[in-house]
Amino acid sequence: NKPLGLSPPGIEFRRAYLRDINPVGVGAMLGSLVCSSLCFAGLFGPGPQMLSPVIGLAVAFVLAPVIAYLTKGRYYRARPVDDLSGVLDAHGECGCSVCENRFEAPDMAFCPVYDGAICSLCCTLEARCHDACKERPRSMERFAGAVRRIVPAPLTEAVYVSVVRFLIAYAGVVGVIAMMLLLIFYQRTGSGADPHALTAVLTTVFLGLMALAAFAVWYFILTRESRHAAEDESERQTSMLMDEIEAHARTDAELQRAKNAAEAANLAKSRYIIGVSHEIRAPLNAISGYAQLLERDPQRPVGDAIRVIRRSAAHLTDLVDGLVDVSRIENGSVRIARDRVNLIELVTQIVDMFRMQAAVRGIAFEHTRPGNLPTHVYTDQKRLRQILINLISNAIKYTPAGSAALHIHWRNPVIEFEVEDTGVGISSADITRIFEPFERIETVRGQPGVGLGLTITRMLVDVMGGQLTVESNPGAGSIFRVKMFLSEVMLPD
Repeated sequence: NKPLGLSPPGIEFRRAYLRDINPVGVGAMLGSLVCSSLCFAGLFGPGPQMLSPVIGLAVAFVLAPVIAYLTKGRYYRARPVDDLSGVLDAHGECGCSVCENRFEAPDMAFCPVYDGAICSLCCTLEARCHDACKERPRSMERFAGAVRRIVPAPLTEAVYVSVVRFLIAYAGVVGVIAMMLLLIFYQRTGSGADPHALTAVLTTVFLGLMALAAFAVWYFILTRESRHAAEDESERQTSMLMDEIEAHARTDAELQRAKNAAEAANLAKSRYIIGVSHEIRAPLNAISGYAQLLERDPQRPVGDAIRVIRRSAAHLTDLVDGLVDVSRIENGSVRIARDRVNLIELVTQIVDMFRMQAAVRGIAFEHTRPGNLPTHVYTDQKRLRQILINLISNAIKYTPAGSAALHIHWRNPVIEFEVEDTGVGISSADITRIFEPFERIETVRGQPGVGLGLTITRMLVDVMGGQLTVESNPGAGSIFRVKMFLSEVMLPD
């Protein structure tokens, strides 16, 4: 068949690529056996009887290419040959997952049960895999599918699993016994034995062997089914165990994440408390120090002391207000109002206020807004004012020279507030830290402030459904952008 191109090139001996039954070889052998047996029995005369071995050989040689042509050679291999080039070493060899010996690629196959390469010998000896690597169902499974399509569903398991398998195996064993006894009969009659007496004896032997074969085959079927049931139960228990192990692994990972989150929260709480105590200690020390000076020296001028005490008290008030705002936002107790706000008037007031502060510091303050900016919108005026004041005050505070600006962009219904400055700037490593409570970057530690402004601003923007982004370069300035939805009032009162 190979010279005729009816079978794949090369000789395949690996079990992983062979079918249980190849109709080419099995069919040719059965046809040869039947024809030679009939000829040997004398059904076709004395000539074919003498040539029965030659006839059987000739029938096998003829049937093999005929069956291969009719089946198009698709029963020679059960599946395509695996590409093992990825696991081969420099010598073209790879290790077996079972025996751990190294073989060349033509002696290896991929085994899904062991999830690795396996040699042909270990593959042949492996009896528990049930040909898991075969893509097509085996012959018995195909027959089972045919039976399930013919037999009603309630009877399928009862009929096929036990009875049909028994009948198939029993018929095969009885056929072999009958063939052997038939050969004995023809051999003895050819030697001059009495055919009638020999028939009676062989019939008795045949019936006895049939009874013994029935018990043997039934025992074999029950043993096979018990083994398969045990293997299925073992596989099911193994699968459940693996699922439980994976579930424990997921639970352990979740516990680890929860532990890490708790440790991070505890560390953040510690840093928070340290930051609060540090911010409170400085103004309290100033108040306590000047109070002691005034107590010890009543004649001392009180003007400077009162100013320091007032500034320290104002700092404490700002700190407490900031902490209260952070706590309310984190607890979800902040309610965003839907007020009818004159946006033009609000922006103008803020711009006028900071333009004077910028002039005092000797820097320019610029402001631009589009002509189609709506006059009235629905928003929380108090929170929007707080956001803009925090951002613009930081821009002016941390700009020693140059300019700060507020640019407004409007694309109904999205508004973008862009606060730009030419100040000290922020490094990329500090951009995420500036929104943490009491975090101050190194370049601005000399400036006054409690370190809660940007924290509150980020929280308020998130609560109002907006987005706060930062672009900054150290020494070149920063740009803070706030985007949020503002509904325009179409018919103001």
